[in-house]
Amino acid sequence: MNKKDFLKKTKIVNVVVSGTFDKEIDLEKIARYIPKSIYEPSMFSGLVLRKLNPKSTLIMFKSGKITSVGTKSEKEGKNNLKESAFDLGNVLKTKIHATKIKTVNVFAVSDIDQNIDLKKIVKKIVLTNYNPKRFAAAIILLNKKQVMVYGSGKIMCMGRKNENEAKDILFTTYKLLKTKQIID
Repeated sequence: MNKKDFLKKTKIVNVVVSGTFDKEIDLEKIARYIPKSIYEPSMFSGLVLRKLNPKSTLIMFKSGKITSVGTKSEKEGKNNLKESAFDLGNVLKTKIHATKIKTVNVFAVSDIDQNIDLKKIVKKIVLTNYNPKRFAAAIILLNKKQVMVYGSGKIMCMGRKNENEAKDILFTTYKLLKTKQIID
């Protein structure tokens, strides 16, 4: 399978983006005016807001720190923070801007459409961990990051800082599995 065909089967599953609002946030006021928000300061110091469009979760703190979890692209995650700043500004009757926005984590998955003998991976690829009693995937350490390979043919990575990096490491893993003759 060439890279173009491989990337068609690769999906970004979750993107985590963080940033900072340019001012402190009154979480109690937001909790009063936005019914979907959850703010229980005795249990957790942040306010949690689940959004439908894009389907995501926002976690914000009084200091202005904010994190978006669950979007399917970096652009969607970054726009989510900017739009939330605007929406919260309307609730708080002030202008709020999201700054220092950066991608923190990209989780991606690809399916190579064939079963994989995970025991072969352990024998043929250095820096691999596989303990079927504890976890259903073989974990390969590539470029100081973990890639999980499942017997079903799914390959997953997390901890990447952008979408291209995530897609590249999945394709690199696919090529490694082919080179080591673990897959056809």
